[in-house]
Amino acid sequence: MMSCYNKKGFTIVEMLIYVAILSMITVLLVVTIIQFSDVFGRARFDRKVALTAQTAMERIIRELRLAQNVGGSFTSGNPSITFNTIGKFNDEIKISVSPRTISWSGGPILLDGVALTPNDVTVTNLSFYLIDSENSFTGSQMVRVSMTVQAGQGSYQITRTYDSAALLRESY
Repeated sequence: MMSCYNKKGFTIVEMLIYVAILSMITVLLVVTIIQFSDVFGRARFDRKVALTAQTAMERIIRELRLAQNVGGSFTSGNPSITFNTIGKFNDEIKISVSPRTISWSGGPILLDGVALTPNDVTVTNLSFYLIDSENSFTGSQMVRVSMTVQAGQGSYQITRTYDSAALLRESY
């Protein structure tokens, strides 16, 4: 005798197993996508901090290497450094440029009033340290620059400190 009952479907146990496997795969994919997004966000802000700090520090050091004498408030609440740069075409011709100032008052770093850092990156610290060796044989002067740069917010916040130094031109 032929059965009228046709077995072409899935049982409830099979459906529960398929749903459980599909749920686990979906959860794993979502967690992986969230982790990649987090890593990408951190890397983006890390690149932004590094590029900003490198660009600003290179410009500050280049300007200070051309300086002949420096003055200003180096490590107070609003550090600034004023200096005269010397351009030299050959051993006989020297060109003096008017005094220049690098300053910071909690916003972007300024060189003669022009921003060296963008608005989406925050400079949280800028310090200048004058290293003067007038008692030594050479009488050299060097300026050490320390800068802390921050970008991002929340779990994506990146903060890095950068240091460099410049030996003043004609001080050696």
